[in-house]
Amino acid sequence: MPQVARDPPLVRARPLADCDEVWAYFDSGIKYNPRGFPDRVDLGVVLFEPNPTIASESIMASVVSCGLGQAIGSWDLELVRVWNRSKQGILRTRWVRGAQVYDLIAARGAALHLRTNSYTGRVRFIGDGDQVIRYLNGDDSQLRITVDGDDIGAMIRRGILQDTKGLASCTWNWVPSAENLADKWNKRTVSTRPPRVV
Repeated sequence: MPQVARDPPLVRARPLADCDEVWAYFDSGIKYNPRGFPDRVDLGVVLFEPNPTIASESIMASVVSCGLGQAIGSWDLELVRVWNRSKQGILRTRWVRGAQVYDLIAARGAALHLRTNSYTGRVRFIGDGDQVIRYLNGDDSQLRITVDGDDIGAMIRRGILQDTKGLASCTWNWVPSAENLADKWNKRTVSTRPPRVV
């Protein structure tokens, strides 16, 4: 494996279409109100072209800050209908206070961005939610996100599978939060140095 150069020059990010491989970091951040209920949700996505020898800017870095209903309905009309029909049921569920569903929604945002930009190369999706990564790798036992008979998690995963089916390859990888560029971007401290290979 090539050695990382010392103090390499910062280069401009290449257009997404020119990249053979992209690492798509995703994460969510929740702002709770004094009662411990989610008030706002940040959905973070950072697309990065891996290059072991030079520093590089991210191809795209975005944080969408929105209310709970907007977060749950992001990028998916089916979920918008579920929110409109079952809002009170959703608000009573335990999972609405945790990060898993919002991490899934952030992953959907990353996948949708790649599809809408006609990207067909190799992608490593990278997140720091262990349960979410296992769920996206096909392990159903660790994540149940249901309300009024609707499986919210399965709806989001179906959308992700639809958005990624045109990719040359697609893997789901876990990293600690300290190595998740989307988590750092949510905290406004995103690094311009290449992350380590996962």
